[in-house]
Amino acid sequence: RIWVSTVSGLKLLDFSQSKKGAIVLISPPAFLNIPILKGIRIRDIFEDQDGTMWFATPGGIIKVNPDETHQVITMKEGLPSNLVYSIFQDKENNLWFGTAAGLSKLVTRQSITLYPMKDAFFENNYSYLLYPFKKNHLLVGTYKGTKAFNSLNETFTPVENNGNHIFFEVVSNSNPTLLAGYYNLAILDSAGIKFEKI
Repeated sequence: RIWVSTVSGLKLLDFSQSKKGAIVLISPPAFLNIPILKGIRIRDIFEDQDGTMWFATPGGIIKVNPDETHQVITMKEGLPSNLVYSIFQDKENNLWFGTAAGLSKLVTRQSITLYPMKDAFFENNYSYLLYPFKKNHLLVGTYKGTKAFNSLNETFTPVENNGNHIFFEVVSNSNPTLLAGYYNLAILDSAGIKFEKI
């Protein structure tokens, strides 16, 4: 199954109806007819190894369990902002959320930890991109530029040659790692934690 996030909510790609290269989107199964998922732009979708689905939305994180029950995780549960842009799961199965007010981690699916930055990097900022680029390091792309987060010592360091470019995506299977933004592409040199402009 391929899930598609649209400006009008969650859709499912239907290959059986697609003809001559046309893309056909259909409504999701009934258990995903959750009010908060209708008519909004879902920013990120992640399905974990247990089959739990996680949706990043402007109204928080929507967790849909394999038994088709769901939970909405918002600022009441500890998120720094209800506006969530990105989701990533590390090797320890912790979930990381990039929000409009900072990076947060859901540990053992029970407690949420916020990782603020002393230089107000995340103040009124958006975390568009979370990308693991080497052991214990996440690339955090935001509206104010890109930084590397070291999860061992919980520190952020600037990425050289960033130029405050906004990156939203990593090109799948690219080697070296290629990042895409609104108006630019860059290659990530993970050893030196810097960008090489294209």
